[in-house]
Amino acid sequence: MKTVTSSDGRRLTLGSVIGKGGEGAVYHIAEAPDLAAKIYNPGKAHERRDKVAAMVAATLHRRSDYVAFPVDTLTSSSGEFLGFTMKRVTGYKSVHDLYGPGSRKVEFPTADLKFLLRSAINLSNAVASIHTTGCVIGDINHSGILVSDKAMVSLIDSDSFQYRSGSTTYRCLVGVAEYTPQELQATQFDKVDRTPNHDNFGLAVLLFQLLFLGRHPFAGKFLGKGDMDIKTAIKDGRFAYSSRKAQTMMEPPPFVPALGDYGDNIRKAFEDAFRPSTQASLRPTAASWGILLKAVESDLASCPADKSHAYPRQLSGCPWCKLERTMGRSLFPAQFNTGAPIMDIGQLLTAIKTMPAPLRAPDPEQVIGPLPGLSRSAAAKQARRERNASGAAGVVATGVALYLMSAVSGFWGVALLIGVIVVAFRSMDIKGRFATELSGAKSGWEEQRKIWESSAGPGTFEKRRNHYVDLASAHAILP
Repeated sequence: MKTVTSSDGRRLTLGSVIGKGGEGAVYHIAEAPDLAAKIYNPGKAHERRDKVAAMVAATLHRRSDYVAFPVDTLTSSSGEFLGFTMKRVTGYKSVHDLYGPGSRKVEFPTADLKFLLRSAINLSNAVASIHTTGCVIGDINHSGILVSDKAMVSLIDSDSFQYRSGSTTYRCLVGVAEYTPQELQATQFDKVDRTPNHDNFGLAVLLFQLLFLGRHPFAGKFLGKGDMDIKTAIKDGRFAYSSRKAQTMMEPPPFVPALGDYGDNIRKAFEDAFRPSTQASLRPTAASWGILLKAVESDLASCPADKSHAYPRQLSGCPWCKLERTMGRSLFPAQFNTGAPIMDIGQLLTAIKTMPAPLRAPDPEQVIGPLPGLSRSAAAKQARRERNASGAAGVVATGVALYLMSAVSGFWGVALLIGVIVVAFRSMDIKGRFATELSGAKSGWEEQRKIWESSAGPGTFEKRRNHYVDLASAHAILP
């Protein structure tokens, strides 16, 4: 097993690999189970040596409980810099697994709306604590943020943060376009100093994804011509949920919460966070987000129909119930009281029987938006080639026919001209080929529609509910 040396001369044994990335690997440490060691790949250590040493010297790891800052430097037996130790983060999962409704049901099976809100508060507080250390995250995105089953948040990859030590600024050299503000799009990150306000944009994107079913705030339906990708929408300042629709030319995708579903203060905060860069000073800070979200959390009303739902008291009703009825499926897992010492089969049977079935699956045409990058079908391509070839041949043949009519023989010239006209009309008769291809496409679409309705409709739910009703009924008659 490989050994490394800490700054005080202790020999540390690297254990099994916890994870690997583009820069290096993270290992268990046999002598320090509460720590982990990041060892850089060959060629990477030299790039990070001075920054890591400055972070260790500043004892940043003592100034924020939310971040796995470098604790100590690690070298080889010959004194070559290899990496650093940091606190070991266990029992946490990617924030991406939390904000995606599908993965949330698997990775965070008990997470409800309150859990999402608490995670958003802790993420805001985490970023605020980083800014107090003099660091700027820079490359803020979902891959570096972890969440526990208690909604606690921890940030990793702190050695990529921008950090200023004395007169030296160690820049963050990378970034993800979907979390990068308008003013930094198409920027060379190694040539620009980031600011906390740049982080404020990326934080707002992550908070939006947590609260709006994983949707990106700049992904929606473009009301202009052509398609609109997220990167271009950010560059153009097209916040899809904004009330400034005349300027953004965007509207939200179907089956998403409304911007006002978390109250007027949160609605305004997101509007300010995603304004054009000329108004970047209006972006809420991380600390401001923590205060705003905490105010929402403290004033939530519980939904009388579903324990996993909650909403601001200023709203007239539960927006999640309305959204789930529209979608035809639940967005949060069912909650049961597991603390009861004795299970009442009668109550369980009643609960199963009265559980509402999902509505009919929504039409696929409403769920699937316009498909980018559509190309011509095989029949269309073939028809175009034939038409071009026939047109070229027709021009030549017509010229020959006219020559024959005037210089050689009028009969043969007329005959050739008639033949050209007949061939031209036949080459234009592509209706049959298109009809065949259209029929095949419709058949394939209907087959996929049946699969969709079977998977997303109430049939599977009814079958499973009847199964559990039979089990509960059988249990109830046992002696």
